[in-house]
Amino acid sequence: MDTRRTMTSAIQPTIDNDAKILLWTSEIFHLPNNAKISILSVEPSSTNISIIVPKFRDITLTIDKPISEITYDDIKQLASDAERKFIRHYPIRGRIFRFLGWSIGFSGLYMMFAVCPFCGQAGCPVGAASAGVVGGLFTLSVSALKSFWNMCKRKLHKFNRNHML
Repeated sequence: MDTRRTMTSAIQPTIDNDAKILLWTSEIFHLPNNAKISILSVEPSSTNISIIVPKFRDITLTIDKPISEITYDDIKQLASDAERKFIRHYPIRGRIFRFLGWSIGFSGLYMMFAVCPFCGQAGCPVGAASAGVVGGLFTLSVSALKSFWNMCKRKLHKFNRNHML
């Protein structure tokens, strides 16, 4: 049984289950007023939610529950999964921007309290370059520690899961 419900988020419907899903989706995804949300019951146990925002790409997401059983937490999980899926499409860009952000932050923090190692002045370009190098090295060490920590957590989780019984 295919039932289709569409609403423009500027219109406030009566509060039934479909309207709650539309409002939750609009709230969690931070949609503009001109966004359109469409709910489609695909099977008895599956629901598609389509989000159409003009001048952006359309998104169709699936929840493996009937419309009547969808909760606020399901929509939150759907948003989290959609964000993860989007990040997977651009993995290198995210890592580069994250590295640059951390590097600029660490360099700026170091530069606030540092002077040039050669001439002793605070505003020397050589001192700024050395602060950039130190910030980059500190960023590399932090990212390496983060990767090491995540690997340890995965190994520990896998070990605990295998030795539970």
